[in-house]
Amino acid sequence: DIFGVEIWIPLIFGKTIILANEEECKIPTYISNLITKYNVEYMLITPSKMQLLLDSSPDCLKILKSIQIGGEALSESLYSRITKYTTAQICNEYGPSETTSCCSVKHITSKDDINIGKPLCNTQIYILDKDLNLCPIGVPGEICIGGDGVSGGYVNNLDLTKKSFIVNPYTNKIIYKSGDIGKFTENGEIEYI
Repeated sequence: DIFGVEIWIPLIFGKTIILANEEECKIPTYISNLITKYNVEYMLITPSKMQLLLDSSPDCLKILKSIQIGGEALSESLYSRITKYTTAQICNEYGPSETTSCCSVKHITSKDDINIGKPLCNTQIYILDKDLNLCPIGVPGEICIGGDGVSGGYVNNLDLTKKSFIVNPYTNKIIYKSGDIGKFTENGEIEYI
């Protein structure tokens, strides 16, 4: 799933991909050097790796036009730090591997507007209570994900599959119970809790 997002989508749109080796991925200065050397415009990164990059070589961010952040929660303080060094578009994405990694995304324009956005095409996100009832807007519940990206379960782990992949009580298709807590906002976006 990560391979598809990071490799195939850019190639489909005629982009060049810069692959960092294992050592380069671990050392922020090396990442900075790659960004500068190859004039990288788009980067997909976790918040913790972004924090390390900001701590060591933040000036490389000036080159970027788009930063996709995911895999961990994006904090207001990290967003504020990033925007001190770049005018790049910043997108916050959410999605567990069980749902093909990314199932929602939000273009962030201010530190007061950080959330995980709305579901992507062919994805449904439900906020459900412990009895699998839909939670009203503003009421926290478990983030449950349905749609074309939901996997069929865990290989050789039937018990965990039965616990995490259930029949959607609203469509009779499979949804994934993420274990994550969130709530819908008034405008239909999801606030990750």
